[in-house]
Amino acid sequence: SLDLSDRIKSDSRKAIETRLGDVGGQIMTQSLDAGLREVEDALVSEEMLQIRLEQVRRRFTEAEAAEGLSRSRYSRGVETILTVLESERRRRIAEEELAILKGRIWTNRVNLFLALGGDWLNEPYSKLAEENTGINQ
Repeated sequence: SLDLSDRIKSDSRKAIETRLGDVGGQIMTQSLDAGLREVEDALVSEEMLQIRLEQVRRRFTEAEAAEGLSRSRYSRGVETILTVLESERRRRIAEEELAILKGRIWTNRVNLFLALGGDWLNEPYSKLAEENTGINQ
């Protein structure tokens, strides 16, 4: 029992080889395999990045809470300023990691879009980008 991805690859190979003959079919099949591999890689990356995003969001929330607690304790004279500064540093590190990870997620989505055959120079997308950014493509 083949999974869906393997069935699609198999059916696509047969159709291409039937239409183009052996040599042309092999070239097209290799190209198809590479394209499907890029899509599959992007989808797996998206899943892994989303798991990581959940972890980093949790760490950021915890760092914010720790910073608030340390500030509260400092204002009551229980903690030193060093503790407040350390908790602030940890929160900033988590915040930076969150921003970097969100950038990686969007980069991965662009890669998926391109692997699926998307094109930045396609007329509808160019007009949409121009409308949203005011930049003439």
